Amino acid sequence: MSASALFDAFNYTAQQTTDFVVVPFGSDDTSISSFTPPSSSEYVSIVDSYYSDAARIKGMGENDLGVTFSGTVGDPLYDEESRSLLRDIIDGVKSDSARHGVPFNARSSGLTLDPSDVRNGLLQDLGLKRTEFFLFGGSPPQYKKHTQETLLEGTNPNAAFGKLYEVIAAAAESGLNTEVGIRRGDRAAGQLATSLGATSVTEYPLLNDDEGSRPQANC
Repeated sequence: MSASALFDAFNYTAQQTTDFVVVPFGSDDTSISSFTPPSSSEYVSIVDSYYSDAARIKGMGENDLGVTFSGTVGDPLYDEESRSLLRDIIDGVKSDSARHGVPFNARSSGLTLDPSDVRNGLLQDLGLKRTEFFLFGGSPPQYKKHTQETLLEGTNPNAAFGKLYEVIAAAAESGLNTEVGIRRGDRAAGQLATSLGATSVTEYPLLNDDEGSRPQANC
């Protein structure tokens, strides 16, 4: 999967209780194969346009949680190509002194990251302030149960669980604000995330729950 499939959506969070989701291109029936991604400069323009809304910015104050990269069909930290695009976007926004303080965040499966690189500050070097990883199970069997439909073919769920375990711990050790998303009601996953150093844990309903949809672990 290339960067063309990764940056299909931005989640803009202006306040802790309000998410602004902007899908600047394509439509619900646009296939990944025909998808043409915006350039980094186009993404910079999207962010700039959002922060140019004076009334909105005035209402943010210290509640501005910034810009969160969260692909609905992919992972913004998937590979070097996607991470390079992310870095270019962040650098482009911060080149404007008026936007230098905008916090940038990412949501990721964590499955394609090298724990050693993360521990050595890879995510901070990209310009990220906060990253949320998705841990859908407090044990390998539970993780397999809830991700087997979204993991790429050939991925070993047990190995994926172990990899994610290491990545979350490495991110926390690096000093990054590390958040973890778990399945709603999964106390074991929440306890594991906390033991690994997560600064916060957020519950999400899965597809077979009463409402909502789950973030994808498709890496």
